[in-house]
Amino acid sequence: NQRMAVALKAKGYDYRYVFARGAGHVDGRVVRQTLPAALEWLWRGYRVR
Repeated sequence: NQRMAVALKAKGYDYRYVFARGAGHVDGRVVRQTLPAALEWLWRGYRVR
Protein backbone atom coordinates (compact mmCIF):
# COMPACT_ATOMS: atom_id res chain seq x y z
CA ASN A 1 0.00 0.00 0.00
CA GLN A 2 1.14 3.49 -0.77
CA ARG A 3 1.23 4.70 2.84
CA MET A 4 3.50 1.82 3.83
CA ALA A 5 5.87 2.62 0.95
CA VAL A 6 6.04 6.24 2.12
CA ALA A 7 6.71 5.15 5.71
CA LEU A 8 9.46 2.71 4.69
CA LYS A 9 11.12 5.35 2.52
CA ALA A 10 10.97 7.90 5.35
CA LYS A 11 12.74 5.45 7.68
CA GLY A 12 15.44 4.68 5.10
CA TYR A 13 14.49 1.05 4.48
CA ASP A 14 15.15 -0.69 1.17
CA TYR A 15 11.79 -1.61 -0.29
CA ARG A 16 10.17 -2.49 -3.58
CA TYR A 17 6.67 -1.21 -4.23
CA VAL A 18 4.72 -2.60 -7.16
CA PHE A 19 1.40 -0.96 -8.02
CA ALA A 20 -0.82 -2.90 -10.41
CA ARG A 21 -3.88 -0.95 -11.49
CA GLY A 22 -7.03 -3.05 -11.49
CA ALA A 23 -5.41 -6.03 -9.76
CA GLY A 24 -6.89 -7.81 -6.78
CA HIS A 25 -5.03 -8.88 -3.65
CA VAL A 26 -2.24 -11.28 -4.68
CA ASP A 27 -3.39 -11.29 -8.30
CA GLY A 28 -1.79 -14.28 -10.02
CA ARG A 29 -1.20 -12.36 -13.24
CA VAL A 30 0.77 -9.71 -11.39
CA VAL A 31 2.71 -12.29 -9.37
CA ARG A 32 3.75 -14.16 -12.53
CA GLN A 33 4.86 -10.94 -14.16
CA THR A 34 6.75 -9.40 -11.22
CA LEU A 35 8.07 -12.32 -9.13
CA PRO A 36 11.28 -13.00 -11.10
CA ALA A 37 12.42 -9.37 -10.88
CA ALA A 38 11.34 -9.15 -7.23
CA LEU A 39 13.45 -12.19 -6.33
CA GLU A 40 16.44 -10.75 -8.19
CA TRP A 41 15.98 -7.50 -6.25
CA LEU A 42 15.65 -9.36 -2.95
CA TRP A 43 18.87 -11.32 -3.44
CA ARG A 44 20.92 -8.51 -4.99
CA GLY A 45 24.40 -8.30 -3.54
CA TYR A 46 24.48 -11.92 -2.37
CA ARG A 47 27.24 -14.05 -3.82
CA VAL A 48 26.52 -17.38 -5.50
CA ARG A 49 28.33 -20.24 -3.78
